[in-house]
Amino acid sequence: MKKFSKILLILLALVIVLTLLFLYKYGPNFNIYLFPPSVEQYVDDALTKMNNGINTHSREWNETKSEVCDVTKNMKSYEETHDILNKASKVAGGKHSFLIMPEEVKEISHSFDFPQVKTEDDILYIKLTPIMLANQEESQKYVDIVTNSLRNDSFKGVIIDLSNNTGGDMYPMITSVSALIPDGKILVYKNAAGATSDIVLKDGKLNNSFNSIVGLDKKINDLPVAIIINEMTGSSGEMVALSFRGLDNIKFFGKESAGYTSVNTQMNLYDGAILQLTTGSIVDRTGKEYLNEPIKPDIYSDNPMADATDWINGIISIQR
Repeated sequence: MKKFSKILLILLALVIVLTLLFLYKYGPNFNIYLFPPSVEQYVDDALTKMNNGINTHSREWNETKSEVCDVTKNMKSYEETHDILNKASKVAGGKHSFLIMPEEVKEISHSFDFPQVKTEDDILYIKLTPIMLANQEESQKYVDIVTNSLRNDSFKGVIIDLSNNTGGDMYPMITSVSALIPDGKILVYKNAAGATSDIVLKDGKLNNSFNSIVGLDKKINDLPVAIIINEMTGSSGEMVALSFRGLDNIKFFGKESAGYTSVNTQMNLYDGAILQLTTGSIVDRTGKEYLNEPIKPDIYSDNPMADATDWINGIISIQR
C-alpha cells in the first residue's frame, strides 16, 4: 500500500512539473504567466502573436522581427518597446493593425456614447456609435437601446447612420440591428491560408461572440433601410455596413468608407497593452472579398440624410 502511494505521489509530482513546464513555455500564448517576463521575453511573446498577421509570409516581416529584437535587446522596460512593436504590427498585419498602450486601454474602457434613436414622419433613425472594450452589461445596454425602438411598429422605413463610426466591437453594433438582417451567414472571415470562418446570425445572436448579448427576437421584413457611410466609417463600423450588403430594399448613401475592411484579432500582452492584429480578409454575402478597401455607396451624396429620407419616402408613397 505504501509503495502504491509513493508511486502515486511521484506520478502526481511529474504531472505538476510537466504542467508547469507547459505553462512556462506556452502559457504566454494564452496570456498566462508563471513569472513576470523579462523585456526580451515580452518582445518575443509579442512577435510570436504577430506571426498570425496576414502579411507575415514575407521577407519584410522576417527582417522586421530581426530589427525589433536588435533594437530592444538593451531596453529595460516594457514601455520602451511599445513604439517599435506598434510599427512591427503594421508590417505583420497592415494598416489596420496597431498596439493599444496600457494607459490608452484605461481611457477607452467604458468611455463611449450609446446609440441615438428617434422616429420622425414614419422613419426610424438609428445613429450607431463606436463601442470598444465594453463589458457584458454595457454591450447589452447598447443593444437594448436600439432593439427597444425596433419593437415599435409605427415606422415604415429605417435609416442607419454609420457616419463617423470608427469601429471597435462589431458584435453589439450588428446585434442591435439584427432584426433587420435575415438569419443565416452574414459575413465570412478568410485568413491568409485561405481557411474560412462564417459569421452566422440566429435568433438575435451572433456566433463567435465573446459574450451572450442578444438582439430582438423577431424579424422586421420588407422595409426600406438606408445605410449612411462616410470617410470616417471604419473597421467594425464598416462590418455593420457589410452585414447589410446584398439584401433587398437596402441602399447605401454618402461617401466611400475609410477602408479598414479586414478581420482584426485582439491579443493581450502581459502589461495590459492590447494588440489589434489583422489576421484575415472579409467576404460579404455577395461573394465580394475585402481587404482594407473602402465600401462604395450606391448614391454618392453630400447630404446623405436628406437623400436617404427622400428615397424612403418615395417607397412609402408607392406603397400607399
